[in-house]
Amino acid sequence: MQRETSGDANTWLSCSTRRDFLIGVCKIAAAASAAGMFVESCGSPTSNDASGSRTIDLDDPMFASLATVGAAIKVGWPSGGPVIVRHVSQGTYEMYSTRCPHAGCEVGLPVGGVIVCPCHGSRFDADGGLLSGPATRGLQHGTATLDGRQLKLSF
Repeated sequence: MQRETSGDANTWLSCSTRRDFLIGVCKIAAAASAAGMFVESCGSPTSNDASGSRTIDLDDPMFASLATVGAAIKVGWPSGGPVIVRHVSQGTYEMYSTRCPHAGCEVGLPVGGVIVCPCHGSRFDADGGLLSGPATRGLQHGTATLDGRQLKLSF
């Protein structure tokens, strides 16, 4: 918006109103915030869930689906996450990161034995091993140790 000085033939064009300035600042802040949320949702090539530990009670109804061999679920993780926990065979479980090593996006659960990264299409087998890129390595594995009905998870 431009102003003219009253009674003066000269127009000063270099000044915007305070309102225009504040609207511009708000637009920039909104764009920066949106960009930050996008970057956070994608993560970074070095981001992962690689710290901490957690124990889950397999008798807890929240984890009942893990009773079936071959079942996989996402479990919240103390330092971010989630992680994928999979029942491999009777008494054997595995855990791995949900962060794609390519760009840090969160991968889905295995479907038909394949895990797909929704961002760039990397594909992993049900054990987190790399099938196709652009990722250059598989999903990061942690340890899953069964102690009675307690499953101890750690990276």
